Amino acid sequence: MTVLTPESLGAFYYIMPGLAALYFGIIAPVYFYKVHSNTTLAIGFLLLFLVAFVVSYADPFIDSLYFSPNIMDDFNGVMLYNIAISVPFSVIFFAWLKVPWFSDIFLKMMPYYVMIGFQSYRICGLGYLEIVRRGLNEDFFFLWVGTLDLIVSLTAIPLALAVKKNGLKKMKNWVLAWTLMGFGDVTISFVLYFLNWLKLYHADNSLAVLMVYPVSGIMPTFVVGVFFTHLVFLLNMDALMDAKINAPEGDDSESVSESTSLL
Repeated sequence: MTVLTPESLGAFYYIMPGLAALYFGIIAPVYFYKVHSNTTLAIGFLLLFLVAFVVSYADPFIDSLYFSPNIMDDFNGVMLYNIAISVPFSVIFFAWLKVPWFSDIFLKMMPYYVMIGFQSYRICGLGYLEIVRRGLNEDFFFLWVGTLDLIVSLTAIPLALAVKKNGLKKMKNWVLAWTLMGFGDVTISFVLYFLNWLKLYHADNSLAVLMVYPVSGIMPTFVVGVFFTHLVFLLNMDALMDAKINAPEGDDSESVSESTSLL
């Protein structure tokens, strides 16, 4: 089993949690507190970062695996890992359905270009490429995730600036293409991860390194943010484009419609 240490992973052992601390522990809390005066979201992002990395630092997920030829021996460990990832998903889903101000912030109050720019944190995908470069695990999975994360992150801020200037409606096709690439990145990765556990994909090369700190802390933070950002756009495309907040820079026209939200 691959072990990630400061010696084996180098600087990325600190860079990956460092980026999580920067984006989820500082940038997001400060943004929601200063711009939207929303203490709940500010504290929520900070708590998500702290809980994710404090829990994952002890490596409870990888320690729950037996690496037995019988995949059911590892069922409990794999489920523990996925439960940890699903907790923030569940909280977000509940808040979206039951807390009106929560969805209003992302659909009516916060420009979508902010969410696009926030995805620049996916530069942490370089950590996956570093795993390959150092020979820790040379599976295609890490090349796939690392390369697409890098592309999405490097295009996030230029695309956000273009959306801010021209408006979301005019930039729809560009944002849609960027979204599908980013969404495909994580969804295919999850499929490969489960197929690997079922020994249907590269059974001789475990992807359990995803359950090792610091990568294990990335899943309930960065990956949850990825899914949320892309699903908000894909399921609320019309509502976002019609929202006044997503109009071209300097355009004061009223929102055409706020009734087409699907999420």
